[in-house]
Amino acid sequence: MNSNYVDFGKLRDINTYSPREQTILYITYVRLDLYNYGKPCGPKAIQEEMKRLEIKKIPSMATISRILRDQYLTHGRAGYPDDDYP
Repeated sequence: MNSNYVDFGKLRDINTYSPREQTILYITYVRLDLYNYGKPCGPKAIQEEMKRLEIKKIPSMATISRILRDQYLTHGRAGYPDDDYP
């Protein structure tokens, strides 16, 4: 299990999350939205989409890459396999 994984199973108001969790949540949702529409969904595409959405704090590509890895959203995946739940 990845100790940096953040489970957003029961979402609540965005302002109740810590700034770190908010960043993870934004990146996760932008990544999944891009993926679901068949658009490029790498760190650079996520940065550009976050700018388009006027999200104030946009992390570096390295940080986005780390978050994607920690959230099991790399290599074209849309999450973790059911038998590999963190």
